Amino acid sequence: MLGALVSLLLPLVLGVAAGRGEWLATESVSSAQAMGALNRFALLVAFPALVVASFLDPSRTLSLAWPLLLLSAAPQLVAVGVALLVGGRRVGRETLPSRGTLALVALFGNSAYLGLPLVEAVLGPAQLALASVIVSVHVALTVMLGTALLDAQGGRRLEPRAVIGKVLKSPLAMSPIVGALAAWALRAGGAEDHPATVAAFHALDVLGKSASPLGIFVLGLFLGGHFLGGQPLGGQPLGAERAGAGAGLVGQLAFALIRLALVPALTLGFALALRASVPIDQDTLRTLVLLSSVPAAISTFAMAEHAKAEPEAVARAIVTTSIASFITIPLWLALTSALA
Repeated sequence: MLGALVSLLLPLVLGVAAGRGEWLATESVSSAQAMGALNRFALLVAFPALVVASFLDPSRTLSLAWPLLLLSAAPQLVAVGVALLVGGRRVGRETLPSRGTLALVALFGNSAYLGLPLVEAVLGPAQLALASVIVSVHVALTVMLGTALLDAQGGRRLEPRAVIGKVLKSPLAMSPIVGALAAWALRAGGAEDHPATVAAFHALDVLGKSASPLGIFVLGLFLGGHFLGGQPLGGQPLGAERAGAGAGLVGQLAFALIRLALVPALTLGFALALRASVPIDQDTLRTLVLLSSVPAAISTFAMAEHAKAEPEAVARAIVTTSIASFITIPLWLALTSALA
């Protein structure tokens, strides 16, 4: 595990340095715009290519046990329920993050930018196919439920058509469906080994392989900008945030507990309870737990900022949970291995 984390350290360190020193900024392009472009490339191109390539890989057939996908979503849904119960309450002199903001962090972990690279490094490329599909489920869930929660918090009326439209327009959320349909069509037509199919797979595979290091680099950009005093997202550096709900110690502890403790604990508990009826081997179990134990996703900041839902507290939560996760993720994997 330690060796795998070290292998991910270089793009992270480079990202931190780039964020701190604003290496990507030019006279016409700000750090915020550069990071936004990398973020869009990762979410709209690299990660969707990784998922589709997993279905088209001629070296293996990706067989999905659909209960696993439900299992990957259930802990987040339960955590959202807990967040809705406790969010916005007073604890001593502080106010916990609002229900929608706390639920968003509970729902959306950094399973793409950090989870997929960790799965590949720690568990091996064989688990990457299943992991990429699980990540797509997380993204689709966040686009639907996360958007609805923030809209409700802002007093806006929920419009199901708009929510469904966002899912249909999300390449990462739709990539498992596209990949599965493409693989089925190629097999049905006997063209899975056709030179054009192999060429298409290799093109997608090259794009997909850029997703993991790029995701780690973008995470470093965010941490370098917010934690070390840069301004990559156009806002204030972390140390200059104004006080507000969720920005204090108690609020950040709530973010960390629900994201780094509650969600992986529910995932491990549900998986062990369902093992008798659902095919879950040790590597699959570790994949589920690893993807559930990642810190808050970088994208939650953009969502919170757009909805005016305590973006300063969310920015701090991303940094807090990202740093703490380098301790909690190995602990969860060790516990999973001991109980498996």
